[in-house]
Amino acid sequence: NENMETAVKCFKERILTPILYMLEYEDKVDFICFCDQNIKLKELNEVSGKLTDILGVPAEVIDIREFSESDRIEILKNAKLVYAEDPMIEQIFAASMAEDFNNSINKKREMLNRYMSTGSIYLQ
Repeated sequence: NENMETAVKCFKERILTPILYMLEYEDKVDFICFCDQNIKLKELNEVSGKLTDILGVPAEVIDIREFSESDRIEILKNAKLVYAEDPMIEQIFAASMAEDFNNSINKKREMLNRYMSTGSIYLQ
């Protein structure tokens, strides 16, 4: 789709990201990136507006770090990869998200074990 190519090009010109995913819904499009933490919300909103104009449907730019570990895994499973700086980036990124998810599960397991053995979730 020519509009999508234009949208991705516009995105890359304004926001530095090694990877960009897209989730399409009936009435909107979400672009999910891993962007520089120094980027301002104003810039993300401006890019969202430009993408909305290009695509003709509401578009939102979201940093993947705003999602929980389990939501990130769902994004990796369901979203379409529309840009990767390098072909290996997607694999490295997916491995990193899987590791974050496993770490989250392990922390919850440790907390439950601590609660079962001490009656408290806090370290004593």
